[in-house]
Amino acid sequence: MENLFGVELLPEGVDLEILEMQPSEEIAPGSVQPVVWLDEAGHRRLTPMRWGFQLPDRFVFNTRSETAEKSRFWQKAYKLRRCLIPADGFYEWAKLGGSAKTKLTFTVDGGVLVGLAGVWSPWLNPKTGCQEKTFSILTGAARELMADFHDRQPAMIDPASFTPFLAPSTPEPTNLLQFYAAGRMEAMPTPSAPQNPAQGLLFAFDNEEANP
Repeated sequence: MENLFGVELLPEGVDLEILEMQPSEEIAPGSVQPVVWLDEAGHRRLTPMRWGFQLPDRFVFNTRSETAEKSRFWQKAYKLRRCLIPADGFYEWAKLGGSAKTKLTFTVDGGVLVGLAGVWSPWLNPKTGCQEKTFSILTGAARELMADFHDRQPAMIDPASFTPFLAPSTPEPTNLLQFYAAGRMEAMPTPSAPQNPAQGLLFAFDNEEANP
């Protein structure tokens, strides 16, 4: 991971909590995940962040890339606090026949590690009184393959574009967002436990906008 994302697995390059995190197949909104971001000195950091923004009336964990630049809620984070979420795939639940839904795992180039595009922001946790870093995943209209199962899909960043995407000085990062289609991305049924309601909303349309 340190080679792909350009972070050093040393105390000055990685928050110590990250060393205790283990890979997980069940990553859901509200969980804490490793995220790559730039600190004030311009150094890449790998830090645990909570997935999702808790608002007074709802919980938001995805951001529509088409409107992020102009949205009152997302504009500042999209301009100044972009981030990368390391992942070797993502999943969605879909009906492939019958009444039960099947868990589909989507991977790129056979399951290589990729960087999902996101934004992050500090948040004061009212339960603990402590500041936390929280993140949201950028999404766009589904392309070929994903469109058969959902109308949205997560944006990804090519490794060659990691630096300009993370840099606040990049004026228009939208053109760096990649939405892979069939050919580079594939979907495979994955054995799993019965569907958790939250998992079915992983890239749900109505969880993406907040005070646009």
